[in-house]
Amino acid sequence: MPPIHADNPFIRMWLLALLLIAIIGIGLARPARSRRRLATAMSVRAGQAGERRVSRVLRTIPGLDHIDDFVFTHHGLTVQIDHLVRGKDRIWVLETKHWTGIVDGTRRNPIWTVRRRGYRRRDRRQNPIEQNAWHCEALSAAFDVPTESLVVFSGSAKFAVSRPQGIIFLADLAAFLARVDGARPLPGIAHTWSRLVACAANASQHRLRATHAARVAAATHTMF
Repeated sequence: MPPIHADNPFIRMWLLALLLIAIIGIGLARPARSRRRLATAMSVRAGQAGERRVSRVLRTIPGLDHIDDFVFTHHGLTVQIDHLVRGKDRIWVLETKHWTGIVDGTRRNPIWTVRRRGYRRRDRRQNPIEQNAWHCEALSAAFDVPTESLVVFSGSAKFAVSRPQGIIFLADLAAFLARVDGARPLPGIAHTWSRLVACAANASQHRLRATHAARVAAATHTMF
């Protein structure tokens, strides 16, 4: 039998094919927990990209005060808010969703689905309106301030039927905030905003963000 040489083109192709089969096999055998971790990491990166887009828009609005990535504790739980915007008579609580695909859900559905092009499976997502409503309740209770929810879609997602009330696309955000901020100033908003700014600048924010991220990751792995 003639010797097998690694520099033989046929042998190299055969070894490469075996390597590809092994890589595919490892990927298919990856535990469900690892796949969920990967999906969570991708979701986090997409969310961060969306938050940066929203923040850039907020910075372009003259005279608008806002805080990005605000974390606080309420009843022993960490609460993370993507953006706070100071209004004249309330604090706007913005939740960013950087989704792509076709979204199917209403204000009353606790779970929404997202169907992405090229994928047969529908992703299940928590209703962002309900999610941000809880953020508003927690902020109102913790800082004794009127709040209002606004969910900003920063990606290319479209709704299967109609866009639910409380959802806005990023392209319309600046005009919306300019239009609704014509209310009469409410006494106490300036003082509360100063408290929020001081809290956002506190050294504990880094620790709270890490704690919140760990809690969300744990919850995501066991949700579905």
